Order: sequence, then C-alpha cells, then structure tokens
Amino acid sequence: MIHLSARAAAEIHRMQNQRRQPDSYFRLNVLTGGCQGLRYDIQLVEQPNPDEQVIRQQGVAIAVSDRTILQVTGLQLDFADDLMGGAFQFQNPQAVKLCDCGNSFAIAPPTTRTGTSIVACRP
Repeated sequence: MIHLSARAAAEIHRMQNQRRQPDSYFRLNVLTGGCQGLRYDIQLVEQPNPDEQVIRQQGVAIAVSDRTILQVTGLQLDFADDLMGGAFQFQNPQAVKLCDCGNSFAIAPPTTRTGTSIVACRP
C-alpha cells in the first residue's frame, strides 16, 4: 500500500487542474538509473496501462505497475515547499541506500530491508 499525505494529494490536484486533466491518473514508477541504481518517475496520464494497479486515496488515482508495486510497498508520499520550490518527498521502507543528490536509491533483498527517506521529483 502507498500512503498519500494531504499535501501530496493537494499538489497532485493542483497539477491536474493546471494541466486541465482533472480525471488523470498519477503514475508512479521506479526506473533504473541514478547513482544507486533506481529512481522515481512520476507523471500524469490519461489512462493506466494494462499492467498497472490503481490505488485511490484522497481523490487521487495512483497508477503503479505490477513490477513497481513491490518496490514501493509502504511508501509514504508527501509534498513540501522550500526556497527552491516544491518537491515530492518519498519515504520508502524498501530503500536502504540514497544517492548524495537525493534523486536515486537502492533496495535490498526482502530479508534485509530497513527503510530510509528520499526527496525527489520536482513537478
């Protein structure tokens, strides 16, 4: 399960309204890349792919692929503003290493996972 904060939901709704896509899906993917091997990829899409599960929270439809769901189980998604603008913040119990830049992470085999936080993905 993914946990969406009220601030993250409000930001997603703002993005949907700004792009005039109020019924769009918030796609959350984990892709290979970055210093630690994995990175988050987010986007608004019109429809989920056939291999995606849809999780609905706080009026947001989150599309997550079957491949990604195990890498984000327990993920807490928040949004915070700072002097550089706003960014989604990911707290993923599956992540065991973070890149110094904060945009990449690694996960351990299921028997050794502990969890950490990452700040990434400026909309």
